[in-house]
Amino acid sequence: MKPDLQTSTRSLSILCQLFSARMAALLEPHELTPAQFGILNHITPTGTTQLIDIQKGIGPALAGLFANIPESELTQFNQTTSKLIGWLDANRL
Repeated sequence: MKPDLQTSTRSLSILCQLFSARMAALLEPHELTPAQFGILNHITPTGTTQLIDIQKGIGPALAGLFANIPESELTQFNQTTSKLIGWLDANRL
């Protein structure tokens, strides 16, 4: 594995683990798991309403995650993660 690819894979793995743990803790008071939270993105308008309410509740706790990242870097991050999501979605195992 190329060194940059190895570093990127390691970073993505750590990021996923840390973010998942944070989301699990933030969703616990709402009696949801991260998987259930994700499903709300794909169901009825009732689910959408619940999703928005939960996002309002956990938003302030997540704001610190992005607080010190310049907007240009967030834009690049969003573009890169969109590419990764697209590839993973198209190449599911």
